Amino acid sequence: MDMQASIGAIVVEQFTDPFRIGMILFLAITSANTAHATTTRAGRSAPLVLGALFIAVLIGIAFHRDAPDMLPRMLIGIPVNGILLVIMIGLLRLWKRMRN
Repeated sequence: MDMQASIGAIVVEQFTDPFRIGMILFLAITSANTAHATTTRAGRSAPLVLGALFIAVLIGIAFHRDAPDMLPRMLIGIPVNGILLVIMIGLLRLWKRMRN
């Protein structure tokens, strides 16, 4: 398998990973629930960025420890987590608007 095909397969695998999606969803929910305690944008965004980074590293180490492509999986997981996080935050804001 060539490099482009393997990167594409990793990206698809990560976007459809239910564990990753669940962790990102609960990160977004936790952030939404604690947003009132934070007054600055940096105070809200830093935990989200660090949480997405933590999840990428955690999944890479926990599920792909002995894989030869563990580091690329973690590095690809960072932007995937960022995209999933933006989607989740958008869906939460839409849901909140529809409720009110």
